[in-house]
Amino acid sequence: STAAAAPAALPAAGSATTGAVAATAAPVAAGSVGTPVATAGSAAATTAAAAATTAAVASPGASGAGTFDGSAVSTKYGTVQVAITTAGGKITDVVALALPSGGKNTAYSNKSAPVLRTEALAGQSASIDIVSGATYTSKGYLQSLLVAIDEAVTAGALAG
Repeated sequence: STAAAAPAALPAAGSATTGAVAATAAPVAAGSVGTPVATAGSAAATTAAAAATTAAVASPGASGAGTFDGSAVSTKYGTVQVAITTAGGKITDVVALALPSGGKNTAYSNKSAPVLRTEALAGQSASIDIVSGATYTSKGYLQSLLVAIDEAVTAGALAG
């Protein structure tokens, strides 16, 4: 993704996204929001990537601003995708663009998304804890967040 002005209407943090998301590992259909689907990686790889990104984001001072979409991550229960907004070298917002929905998935997404968002903003990184009961959603959120942060660092909106 590239830096862009904030979209006119993004779902509120923690809200379910419109439309049901298939609970398969199939790629997102052409024309869907975001970038190609990434598959869930190991917890160790995800944790190592989060630690590396934390070091890159922790240093304030980048002058860029913008909104950066993370990748759409396919999980066992549906697709997860987030976008970050940056200003003054800091993450100023994290918005869920896609979360698993339908049945119990909506409740789990509504429970986990605000917690994950708060942790990402407070830590200014992707070093966030998995939300109990929403492990797949949490891991997908983390992976998408990592990509969004990497995009922001590459664009100079966050220190790297």
